[in-house]
Amino acid sequence: HYMSLYDNKILRNFTGHMEEVTGLSMNPIDDCFLSSSRDKKVRLWNVQQAGCLAELNLPSNIEGSPHACYDSTGLVFGVTAPMPAGGHLINLYDARKYDGGAFAELKLEQSSIETAIQNKGVSPELSKELSRAEWTSFKF
Repeated sequence: HYMSLYDNKILRNFTGHMEEVTGLSMNPIDDCFLSSSRDKKVRLWNVQQAGCLAELNLPSNIEGSPHACYDSTGLVFGVTAPMPAGGHLINLYDARKYDGGAFAELKLEQSSIETAIQNKGVSPELSKELSRAEWTSFKF
């Protein structure tokens, strides 16, 4: 819901996801925001308009919920989702040309995540466990 704090009324409902919404990210420079959901979809919205502006097409083989966020400039946003064999897919989008698809795609293998954690001085056993943990947010 988009609520008016002045008179405590709903100004707009944002409907479209078929399952629980797991994350929101507001654009720091305009009225757009991203929503991610357990339905494995990421949607782009504008608080001034009814209906979503875009639904991002993620690979059909992702496992779990995606996460999305804007960078501090509001010009780029990223979407991450778990890959079937472990690790994560990260796609970066130009917020002004999102309909052209991702301008960068990164695949973080689970072993690379584990090694990066170990390089911070964490034990191999704990590094393995942490590298397999579900991501609950995404920030850059």
